[in-house]
Amino acid sequence: FAPRSKSKQFLYSNLIGKFSPIDLLSSKIINLNEKEGILKDYFGSQRIIFPIFENGKIISFSGRTIIQNVEPRYKTLVCPFSSKVGVFNCSILKSNPKKIYICEGIIDSLTMIEMGFDTIGIIGTKVFGKENLDIFAGYSGDIVLLLDTDSNESGKKAARKIASLFHSNGMYSIYAKYIEKPELSNKMDINELYLKNKSIAFA
Repeated sequence: FAPRSKSKQFLYSNLIGKFSPIDLLSSKIINLNEKEGILKDYFGSQRIIFPIFENGKIISFSGRTIIQNVEPRYKTLVCPFSSKVGVFNCSILKSNPKKIYICEGIIDSLTMIEMGFDTIGIIGTKVFGKENLDIFAGYSGDIVLLLDTDSNESGKKAARKIASLFHSNGMYSIYAKYIEKPELSNKMDINELYLKNKSIAFA
């Protein structure tokens, strides 16, 4: 968690005694602000920072703001040794559940998990590509894409793109579909909808 702080160097000041400035800059968790001539924290303040694991290793971080109307809501940092952002909770695939849900964003994914659904979170539809499919090797269940809808139908377009990505790469044992929920059409995400109506069902 990146707490509220007026300082742009909260994380840096806590890490500098353990790591060299060169190592911190190489990790990209600290950036050089050339205008101000200082090293500053990449995630800033008031963000919940989630590690993204794959094969037991952290390959990226995703920081979600806890302040309303702050953009971007998520800031993602890919580790230097990794070539992809990865997906949240991919370890669920090891148990080969009969059905998994794919949501956009970690908060929505955690909400689905809280409701009892086996769920994976993608860190943005634009960064989910062919390089992310290797984690699904050997999985034979159904995949349900549950992405936010909005006025320009970007959620539907993203769902079609991801579904075709699975099929075009020979993964025909996976049934990917898009479930349209009228309740999501008013620009409420899954977490917001759940907080207003905890009896909502996505099955």
